[in-house]
Amino acid sequence: MNSNLSVNSLDVLIEKIKNIITNEKQISIYELKDTQLEEMGEIFEIYGPNMLEVFLRNKERKEEKKSQLYKFIREKILPLLKNDPNINKQREIGRYLIKSLNKIL
Repeated sequence: MNSNLSVNSLDVLIEKIKNIITNEKQISIYELKDTQLEEMGEIFEIYGPNMLEVFLRNKERKEEKKSQLYKFIREKILPLLKNDPNINKQREIGRYLIKSLNKIL
């Protein structure tokens, strides 16, 4: 792990994500398959948070059953990653966090 991202700042970010997921009563992150989360994480790492946002908006329109879940990730989780300068420098960590959303609790 690069020295730019301390374990403490990563722990703080994980706690924020846990709290957001736990406090959202209408959404179950467990509805997403590992492959779906992996795909989102890959997009984040390779193309960046803006492209993931476009991808999630597209999914919201196409997958009616999970549209609220994709919107939740786009509006609540993605901004945490997008606004963290260390995650943007090391997008592979963002990928790992995204693909682990259903295991983070």
